[in-house]
Amino acid sequence: MIELMWLRAYALATILVERIDRNERGDVSEKTVTIATMVALALAVGGIITAAVMAAANKIKFN
Repeated sequence: MIELMWLRAYALATILVERIDRNERGDVSEKTVTIATMVALALAVGGIITAAVMAAANKIKFN
């Protein structure tokens, strides 16, 4: 399940990179870099939280 989440995150990041705002000279705007950084951090935090929850859920015994 975590592998699927990372594949979806990679696909989203690829789509975002393709849609980067560029000016006439081809430079990337500061706003785009900031948003891309925040998206990357949010995906990383989501992955860490998901891994922690899955690890805790796997420790539960149903006997």
